[in-house]
Amino acid sequence: MKPLAPTDPSRIQPIRILNPYLLDNAVTAKGATIETGLPPEEAQSLLPPDDAWIPLRTLQEHILWREREINITAYGTLRWLSVRGIDIPREDERVADSAKKLLRRALLLRDCWGNSAAHHICADRQYLQLIGPEFFTPETLLIENHYADTPADWAAEKGNLFLLSKDLLTPEVVFHRNVGNWTLIHHAADGRCIADIPHRYITPDNVFDTKPECWDNIRAVPEIRWDDIPWNSLEAYDWIRALPLLRNVEALHPSAALQGLINRCECLDRPEKTPALHEQAKP
Repeated sequence: MKPLAPTDPSRIQPIRILNPYLLDNAVTAKGATIETGLPPEEAQSLLPPDDAWIPLRTLQEHILWREREINITAYGTLRWLSVRGIDIPREDERVADSAKKLLRRALLLRDCWGNSAAHHICADRQYLQLIGPEFFTPETLLIENHYADTPADWAAEKGNLFLLSKDLLTPEVVFHRNVGNWTLIHHAADGRCIADIPHRYITPDNVFDTKPECWDNIRAVPEIRWDDIPWNSLEAYDWIRALPLLRNVEALHPSAALQGLINRCECLDRPEKTPALHEQAKP
């Protein structure tokens, strides 16, 4: 792939995304052009029928899909990152040996809200599949944005952890906490990919975590699909010890899957069934 000249019309365009945490309002077509850099006629085309306001969520969705390619390439990924507010240096673009090398160097670059290119790639399955896990290290997966969310957290929220090597999911990555004291386990529970976290990290102490912010009177618990828990790999005596917590959660948040997990733990808790486990059980 030959480097692009600065005047090439296909070079990266400075289209900006909106703050993803402030998308509940609407904007006029002119305001959309000012806020995002979209051409006026393109912004005008987003107006709903018989309305003078564009919902910000509609505008954001349009921008995020605007530069997506049918056939994913490294250079197209750079263009896609620029749409998210990542400022790809022009001089690097001209002298780069390849778009993929430039993309590797761009992982640490940030948009105007402090999200790195690594965050954006980890949150998008198509581009993460193109890049592959070899682009990342535990250190790049620990880059923090303003909310102390990491690229690994974003991958977990989108159900993309299976695309990252389990060797990259070190204790530092899994137990890193954002401003709400959530760990990767909480984000993976939201993204329905808790089974993609190495099983040695899924213990009652980590699932029934006292530190994350919560909105009820029990210990903060991720929104877990209990059938997703890798039951066969767990230490049985740990779950025997967690029975009171499981019952407490089930009383406030009834769930057939959680009740099934409680039933399995109760079977383990019967001395005639598991005498050896009771000898190991912690007080």
